[in-house]
Amino acid sequence: MSDGRSKRARFSPLVFSQINDLVAQGLGAAEIAERIGCKLGSLRVKCSQKGISLRRGNASRQSHFSKRLVISLPESVALNLQEQADKMGLSLADLALALLDAITGDNLYDAVIDRGGGARMAEQG
Repeated sequence: MSDGRSKRARFSPLVFSQINDLVAQGLGAAEIAERIGCKLGSLRVKCSQKGISLRRGNASRQSHFSKRLVISLPESVALNLQEQADKMGLSLADLALALLDAITGDNLYDAVIDRGGGARMAEQG
């Protein structure tokens, strides 16, 4: 059988980021599995392990209670965040939410972002 079984998707942090983007665009699980080149069952299992919901309409249900924010991250930032999320047993989205919640809840903007020196921004840019 050469029905694509030999082509296996590697579930890297970048692939999980793509899955989140595709879910946000309203694609269903079968469409996402086809796009990333894996079996539907594998996609469901891996996303379940990472806490990623593949349900369509999830965003619209959440929008009544929260604001949706979609950002594009440099690959190095996404990989670092995913590594930390894995260490903590969280999904990338849950880690990002926890970080933003802590920053906003404790008014840590100035502690996190050094506006004076700008050395860190210069290194990244």
